[in-house]
Amino acid sequence: MAESEDSLQKRNANCRKNNKNVKKYEVSLLKVEKGIPVCYNRGTEEKGEYMENKINVLDIAIDNYSAKEAMQKTVEYMQSEPMNLVGVLTAKSLMHAAELEGYKENVARFDMVVAGETSVLEAAGVKERGKLKEAEMHIYLKMVMRYLSKHHRRVFLLTQSEILGNEVMQYLEADYKHIVIAGSIVVQEGETADDMIINEINGREIDCVIAVLESPLQEEFVLKNQPLIDTRIWLALGDSFVTNHSTRKRKGRLVDFWARHALKRENERYKKASWAAAQERGI
Repeated sequence: MAESEDSLQKRNANCRKNNKNVKKYEVSLLKVEKGIPVCYNRGTEEKGEYMENKINVLDIAIDNYSAKEAMQKTVEYMQSEPMNLVGVLTAKSLMHAAELEGYKENVARFDMVVAGETSVLEAAGVKERGKLKEAEMHIYLKMVMRYLSKHHRRVFLLTQSEILGNEVMQYLEADYKHIVIAGSIVVQEGETADDMIINEINGREIDCVIAVLESPLQEEFVLKNQPLIDTRIWLALGDSFVTNHSTRKRKGRLVDFWARHALKRENERYKKASWAAAQERGI
């Protein structure tokens, strides 16, 4: 069936918009690579929302960085040792994982934790339009992948199913074809052969491990084995890939819709309960 004129015009407009956005974040990436300094600490007039460069959702600290600021930290990590841990959190992952014992403490041990979608920033009271737009468009992850592709970096994939692993591979090969996928392993909770996985990673001269694993497996595995893993960055995507890129994302959109709207309400309840508890203690 021939494409209608209106449909063709809309598709061309979307292509022009996407190309403009791609050029914009590629310019930002170029500035980062040239070492142009950026500001890491941005405050707010609202008391209690920010602690230096942190925001807080369900008592979980998240770095309040722009995509460019987060990317500059990532480039620094790529040029240093030992391995640095970077986590990407979504509303769904926060709602589910915040109930897990020890989750908050595990996430606090990551070197950088960024919001993977707009709803996480909104729940924390962030109102900066630039940051909200960047989260909506997943600019930070695009910059990371563009950097890995531009420099032909070697990556290793960890997923919880072969189907998901194939989806991640297809996504990288289609959009970031110069990334070298040096290996991949399916990791399942309760069946983790840590030594085998570590040997596979260490034997491939990996620059970045991309982990698409659910919590608490994602955090527990890397924190337990961090001193043994020889790579520059562990990029923990959690469910952010499925939420934002997977071909299966539509099947779970009702769950994602619920999580986005429930997160802000739950965070408000948590803050009120914390305030009430502090009042009772006389703080």
